[in-house]
Amino acid sequence: MVLIMAALLSMVVTLLAAPAAAAADCRTSCGLNDFSYPFGIGPGCSLQGFNLTCDAKKRLLLGSPNVTVDYTILASGSVSALAVYVAQTVQMGSGAGTFSTLWEGPGTPFAISGAANMSLFVLGCGVTATLLDRGGTGAVVGNCSVVCAGDEVMRRLPDGLCVGLGCCPIDLSVHLRAFTLNISRAGDGVSRDKLSFLVAGRDKYTFRTSDLEHDIDVDMVPPARLDWAIPDQPDCRRAMDDRVTYACVSNQSECRNSPIGGYTCHCSRGFSGNPYVVDGCTPDQVYGSSQPKENCPTMCGNVSVPFPFGTELGCFARINLYLTCNPGSSPAILQMTEHLVVTDISINEGVLRIQKLSDPGDFLGDRSTTLYSFSEESGMLKWAVDNSTCKEAMLNKNEYRCVSARSDCVDVTDDKTSNHVGYRCKCSSGFQGNPYLQDGCTGKFLIYVYLMIRKKYTLFPFSW
Repeated sequence: MVLIMAALLSMVVTLLAAPAAAAADCRTSCGLNDFSYPFGIGPGCSLQGFNLTCDAKKRLLLGSPNVTVDYTILASGSVSALAVYVAQTVQMGSGAGTFSTLWEGPGTPFAISGAANMSLFVLGCGVTATLLDRGGTGAVVGNCSVVCAGDEVMRRLPDGLCVGLGCCPIDLSVHLRAFTLNISRAGDGVSRDKLSFLVAGRDKYTFRTSDLEHDIDVDMVPPARLDWAIPDQPDCRRAMDDRVTYACVSNQSECRNSPIGGYTCHCSRGFSGNPYVVDGCTPDQVYGSSQPKENCPTMCGNVSVPFPFGTELGCFARINLYLTCNPGSSPAILQMTEHLVVTDISINEGVLRIQKLSDPGDFLGDRSTTLYSFSEESGMLKWAVDNSTCKEAMLNKNEYRCVSARSDCVDVTDDKTSNHVGYRCKCSSGFQGNPYLQDGCTGKFLIYVYLMIRKKYTLFPFSW
């Protein structure tokens, strides 16, 4: 039952545990967004600069000036980043030849990532845009020009074409804490007073000519990746010299220099959780098994439960992959949380198909989301068996989870932010089964035997 799951999870320190210095009633969610320390809502619940606000519409706002957050903020994994909306529509004013607009990040811990294949997209007609770094050197980051043809031509443009006709991109190769976008009218062609810009992954935004007619709606555009770091010291060496303010407080945690300046904290290899919380990093193998015990339940109602998932101790590989089989209904239902039901587990695709029983206001409740991420497809979660990369995992054969001889490792990334989540396993091409089990991947061969007497082929199938 769900209560059993809650009791089991309470035996370990989960990712969403509150810091020792925080009040016991610190919130850990807002709407569908979860967050953990150093982020927090209210006095004593966050590090300085990491304060959040949950507004009346259950939107999570960060910093001052506020930006809207569209992703779970968890202080774990190999990437310290979150997804925010960076988008604006401006009016140049009739006859104005130039215009400038300034965007500022939510605080010194944050910068738009220059290493995540993102672009600033400019939507308009008859203008040239120049992007300047205002949080660092003040240098020109890039520029682009956009023109428009007649309405008939514009209506026929294919979706996704952003090459200077109604839309032009400026690729981001530097980290930006603030930027200025200078706009100037160009030429005597078709011109519009309205202009919009947004920051998103280069392959995440699909331009449509109808976007020129409307103000940018943050609910309709993809988010940008905002990297974050502890900013009070320039690097780990300086940070570790001041143990009073050093943020990596958990045992089995380590410090890494951040490319945006400052540093980030991570649990050491073999541990996972929240390094910013006392005792927040816990051993990966707590209550987990490298192989399932005998007679593990493999069904819950109509849903198959393959290893590395499991519903009993000794039947799952990681505590994060423990699920609850609730026999209270007929047939029994497989639950991640009290409000979330699993309807299918795909080993080959690395996804869970899920269904909400109700909307409690937060997505995964108190459950650790370390090995889970959102998929582009509604009603689906991507999952990983470990938070290492494939390259890292294959160097540690004792902990490597792709144990079948005919299996491959696949890195798992988040569809919204492209952040690394971990790795999963799949059977090699031509084989099928469960790569997490010894000899779990098997193949089938078709042997054609030419029978000279009958002068035709006879097909004998066999497998091993």
